Amino acid sequence: MSELHVLFYFDDDAWIAQCLQYDLAAHGGKIEEAWDALEEVLKDQVLAAVSSGADRDDPLAALPPAPLRVREMAKHAYKMEESRVIEIPLPDEDHAARPRFAPVRSAEWRISA
Repeated sequence: MSELHVLFYFDDDAWIAQCLQYDLAAHGGKIEEAWDALEEVLKDQVLAAVSSGADRDDPLAALPPAPLRVREMAKHAYKMEESRVIEIPLPDEDHAARPRFAPVRSAEWRISA
């Protein structure tokens, strides 16, 4: 399981959920909506990376970390006690080219705010 940290901040009439380890972000009208949207972005990125042949143990390794400005903001943020576990079914290695029909195994990611 990989643990990701997320910074939530309000910008231009929307809540932004920005992953700190990888430059992945999403937005929503409420924190919960931003969190849900980031979960979908994360799932899409992991599945696309694995389907393209990325390392299954760290499929997002090619992504850079969040921008420095965001990482600096995170140093001054207060920690939320909430976390989520996201289970992402991955295509079986033998069927990576056909993920729609492939048997799956799970990858679990924990997002901490």
